[in-house]
Amino acid sequence: MRILLKTQPNTLSTNPKIKDEPVGENLNSISSDIQSEAVYSYFENGRRTAPIIFDIQDQSELPAIVEPWFLAFGADVMVTPVLDLEDFGRVAPALGEIGQRYG
Repeated sequence: MRILLKTQPNTLSTNPKIKDEPVGENLNSISSDIQSEAVYSYFENGRRTAPIIFDIQDQSELPAIVEPWFLAFGADVMVTPVLDLEDFGRVAPALGEIGQRYG
C-alpha cells in the first residue's frame, strides 16, 4: 500500500536542533529506514513541511514509521493512502460500476 506521509516539524523544538545538530542526518536516516520513493520540502502556512511517499505491506508498520518524526522533531504527522496511475488503472472498472449504481 502506497502511503503519503506529510510531516510538519515543531518549529520551536526544531530550531535549536538546526543550529546545533546535523538535522540532515536524522532526515536521511528516517527516509532510508522507510525506503521512501520521494521526499520533498516546502513551507505550508509558515511551517516546514515534508511530504514523503513510501510503500508498506501492512498498516502495523505505521507506528515504527511515524514515531521517529515525533521523537526527533516533535512533528505533526498526517498519513494518507494514495494511488499511483497503475493503482488507479486497476480501480477504474469498479468506479464505473459504482457510478452506474449510485450516480
